[in-house]
Amino acid sequence: MKNKTLTLKIKNDKYKLAICITDDLVKMVKKIQIKINRKKPLETKKEIKTWNGVALYPSRCGKKIFVVVKRRKGKLPVSTLTHEILHAVGKILRESDINYYENKETFACLDGELNAFVMSKLINLGEKLSYKSHEGIKISKKSII
Repeated sequence: MKNKTLTLKIKNDKYKLAICITDDLVKMVKKIQIKINRKKPLETKKEIKTWNGVALYPSRCGKKIFVVVKRRKGKLPVSTLTHEILHAVGKILRESDINYYENKETFACLDGELNAFVMSKLINLGEKLSYKSHEGIKISKKSII
């Protein structure tokens, strides 16, 4: 499947968030490292192969944040996408001197808005989503109400 990149401008164009969807995380991370002119990769190929996604915010890119997520069996794992977007939200708000413990609602609002917007755009671009939960998390199917 073809790589997809969605670029969003956040907070009056101060931040750019590049959402990169790929089948080959190693190749995409390497491509980003070349683009940002990183001489020595901080991550090894062996390490990257174990990841499902990553949020990269290289200092050389100013306020550009890369969220890279690997498809699994042709589908985009929603849990990985939302996980990596949360890292990006944390970076944006930390750099804006917004403290999570004093402004939880700000974090929650930006995270919710970004996730809703990104998923809507990806669905419109024909991306298939996977809602399978992580094998390490067990959620009871019984009602708790």
